[in-house]
Amino acid sequence: MIERICKGTLNNIAKDLESVETHILDIIKLDLTLQRLFQISTSVSGIGTVTVVEVIIATNEFKNITTAKKFACYSRIVPFEHNSGKSIWGARVSHKANIRGKTLLNMAAMAS
Repeated sequence: MIERICKGTLNNIAKDLESVETHILDIIKLDLTLQRLFQISTSVSGIGTVTVVEVIIATNEFKNITTAKKFACYSRIVPFEHNSGKSIWGARVSHKANIRGKTLLNMAAMAS
């Protein structure tokens, strides 16, 4: 019964998602810089449209984050030692990190 009731809603959500993705791809096609970034980024194994769009938005078309080291830190991939000078207590990641970006990158790594 629940499946029957929710079927229409789920179909509408799927159509809306498809419409949004089409609109995003249309915007990318209109801008040469976005086209180039999209083409380069999707050439990486496991990286898809959602991941590329998230990365391009988060990095402001790679203008704000220009090095791999900064991007790895921002994506919560690089741990930092937590120490007091003499002893090392463990590792932690940046609190300013983009958790959604890390999730998408992990999914891309598993997909590849």
